Amino acid sequence: MISLVLERARIVDGTGRPAFTTDVGIAGKRIALIGDLSHRDAHRRIDCRGKTLAPGFIDCHSHDEQRWQSDSRFVSKLSAGVTTVIIGNCGRGSQQSVDATLRAIAHERPTLNVGMLHGLAAVPSAGDVRDACEQGAFGISDDRRVARDTPGAQAALAAALVEAREAGRPLYAAHLRDYGTGVEDALDEALDGARHAEVALLCEHLGARDRARGSAHRLLERIDRARASGTPAYADCYPYVATWDYLRDLLPPQLHVLPDARLRETLNDPAFAATLALALTARVGDRWAHITIASVPGEEWMDLCGESIEDIARARRLSPARAAVEILRAAGGAVRTFDRSLDEDDVATILAAEFTTIGSCAPSYALDTGVYGMAHPRAFGTFARIFGRYVRGRRAFDAIEAVRKMTSLPARIFGLRERGTIEPGAYADIVVFDAETIADTATYARPASLSVGIEHVLVNGQVAMSRGELTNERAGEALRAGG
Repeated sequence: MISLVLERARIVDGTGRPAFTTDVGIAGKRIALIGDLSHRDAHRRIDCRGKTLAPGFIDCHSHDEQRWQSDSRFVSKLSAGVTTVIIGNCGRGSQQSVDATLRAIAHERPTLNVGMLHGLAAVPSAGDVRDACEQGAFGISDDRRVARDTPGAQAALAAALVEAREAGRPLYAAHLRDYGTGVEDALDEALDGARHAEVALLCEHLGARDRARGSAHRLLERIDRARASGTPAYADCYPYVATWDYLRDLLPPQLHVLPDARLRETLNDPAFAATLALALTARVGDRWAHITIASVPGEEWMDLCGESIEDIARARRLSPARAAVEILRAAGGAVRTFDRSLDEDDVATILAAEFTTIGSCAPSYALDTGVYGMAHPRAFGTFARIFGRYVRGRRAFDAIEAVRKMTSLPARIFGLRERGTIEPGAYADIVVFDAETIADTATYARPASLSVGIEHVLVNGQVAMSRGELTNERAGEALRAGG
C-alpha cells in the first residue's frame, strides 16, 4: 500500500537530467513508484502542481557538533529543505567515540539525518582513525591552521589519510591552512596530501580572501588538474561574501591556540599589545570597516554587536588595530565577526564549478538563536539563497544544476547510499518548492529569518514540513558509513 502520493510535480531528480512532470509514490521510508499514480490507492495525496520536487538537500558542511544536543529539531536547516547534515567538519571532533556519538544522536530522534566525519586532533593517535571509520565515520577532517606549527603534524596527517583509505573511507575534508595570500600554496598542500594517500579531497569552504580576491579561477584550475591526474577532488562553498570568524583569527598563529585566560593575560602586557597592534595594522590594512562584531560571549558586551571595528575605534579614540586588541583583552577569544573579505564574482565562480557542492558551514538554530548578538545568515538562508541569488539573480547556473550540487553530488562524495536522487528504492528524503519564489530572507542584521518558497519536506518518508509549517515528525536517522 502506498502511504503518500505527491501528485503532478515537476521532478528534478538530482542527477542533472532534464526535469519531467509526474507523480511520486512513497511506501514506508522509500520511494516506491514514479509515474501516473492517479488510479492507485494511497493513504494520502498532496497536490504538487506547479511545484518542483527534488531530493532533500544535503548540508555537507554543517557545524551541528553540539547543537543537536540542545535542539534536535534543526529548525533553520529543515525549513530550508535540508534533510541530511554532515557534522565533524574543520577537524571538529567529539569527546565521545563515533559510535557513542551516533547512538546519542539516534536517541534524540532528530528531525533530519545526521552523518559525521572524524575530526582529527593536531596530531592524531595511531588507531583512532581506523576505529572511527569502522564505527561509521564517512571520512576524516582537519584544520591545518591548528596543526601547521605542531611538530609531527604533517607526518601524522599522512598516516591518518592512509589509515582512512585502508579502513574503506578514503575521504579527506580539509580546512586549508590559509585562505588569504597563501591560499594557492595551501590548496596545493592539501591536493598533494590526498594524491600521495590515494584518497578523495573535499576543500572546505573554498574561497580567496582579502588580498587574494580575484584568484578563484586559479584555485579551480589547480583542482581541475588534480582531477585530470586521477585525484577525486571537490570543494564546498557557501553563497555569502562575509566569513563568520573569531576575532582572534586575525592574530598570529601562535596565539590562536591559547586558552582564553592565557590570551587575556598575554594581551594585558602593554608592550606586547602595542606590538600586536602594529602587526594587525599590517595584516588588515584599511579593511577594518568591513569587519563587524557579530556576537559576544556575554550580555555586557552586546553594545559592540553590529558595529564595525572602525566605528568602535572611532568612538573610543583608538586606532582600529588597538581597538581590536582591547576587545579581545576585555571579552576574550569568543568574540565572533562578520568579515566581508570575499569577492562575489569569486564566490559565483567557485559555486558554478561542476565539482563544487553547497555547505552552510553553520549550525542549525531555532528562531530564538540563543546567541548574544547575531548568527550568520548562512545558518538560515544558504540553500534557498542559491536559487534566489545565483540561479534566478546572477544566472550562474540553472535550477537543475543547483539541485545536483545539493543532492547527488554530496551523496556521491560521502557515499550516502540510496540518498540524493529521486528514483524507486531511494530513501524518501524530498523537498517540494516553488522554483520562482524560493529565496532567503535572512540578513546580517536579521539572520534568524526562515527562507520562503519551500512547501513540503519529507525525511525518510515522513512529512516533516507541510505547507511551510514544521510538523512534529522526528524521522531523521543517525547515518553510518557503509550502513
